[in-house]
Amino acid sequence: MTGTDMQNFERRRDRFDFFDRMDSPAVNLCFLLTVPEFRPWCKAQDLAPFHVMLCAVLRAVLKVENFRYRVVDGEVIRIDRLVPSFTVMNQHGDLTRAVSSGLTTCANSSRAAWRRGKLRPA
Repeated sequence: MTGTDMQNFERRRDRFDFFDRMDSPAVNLCFLLTVPEFRPWCKAQDLAPFHVMLCAVLRAVLKVENFRYRVVDGEVIRIDRLVPSFTVMNQHGDLTRAVSSGLTTCANSSRAAWRRGKLRPA
């Protein structure tokens, strides 16, 4: 992560101020996308397609410069990496968040949690 001078954002000050007033600002993007058939590769690597897609999307996000900026403690920072995470629900309906620093670790920890607590993706 690196700090960024807010003057770089003066051209976008109106948009920054709009979202900065919100308690939990977020922008959601939705679109249809045709992707190559990757499930055979996932099966050969013993990885769940969900985890592969999650990591692929996060890697793609990092290639878009404007998606790399976050506001932390009032300072704009530029992120260099994202950590994949997802929410799972156990058999009692409790939600928990699984976080991992890598695709294989993420897939393996999810699989282990599933077997231990019969978790299912939320």
